[in-house]
Amino acid sequence: MNEELNRLWQQAEEQGEADIGEIVVCDFCDREYTNSEEKGGLLFQSRGICPVCTPKMLKDAELYGEERFIRAVANDGETFKAFILRIRGGNNKIKIGPISKKTVFERE
Repeated sequence: MNEELNRLWQQAEEQGEADIGEIVVCDFCDREYTNSEEKGGLLFQSRGICPVCTPKMLKDAELYGEERFIRAVANDGETFKAFILRIRGGNNKIKIGPISKKTVFERE
């Protein structure tokens, strides 16, 4: 993973947020696309899936009936970086909120 992105994740953990600017990595394989002109990709739930991982993700989504979780697909000719930056809509921040003392595993 990108060293600067690692540093920014640590900053977000310490300060609650960090602006990652135009750093773009695949949320599935961690491959960096910040300086890439590769085209394609999709948004699966909230994860940006790169052009390399897209075929497998599409196959798996169909196999498991999860096509509804595909939220967006890159436009024809759109680079993965441009797609992700468009989806972010100018919000390039990692935000980490307070952790609840009650976990999903606790029962009332």
